[in-house]
Amino acid sequence: MKRRKLTGLVIVQLIIGTLILFGSIYSSVTENFSLQPFVFILLSAWLIIIGVQEYKRTKKLGWGILYLGSSLFVFYVGVEGILMM
Repeated sequence: MKRRKLTGLVIVQLIIGTLILFGSIYSSVTENFSLQPFVFILLSAWLIIIGVQEYKRTKKLGWGILYLGSSLFVFYVGVEGILMM
């Protein structure tokens, strides 16, 4: 089995993924959804990182563009949620 190197993007992806997980669990358990817009912004950054990694791996823009579009939409929803607070 081939071992995967822990590059800077993978480490940042793991950290952001952990923050997203803990923020979502906290919101669900306490039923306090005031952190949800910030979780959406972290999710947007996570999707951008996944898109960059996919582009580096395949050298094709197909999936990278899909991740970028999804990221921009989630970022818009997060900013909209912050402005509505």
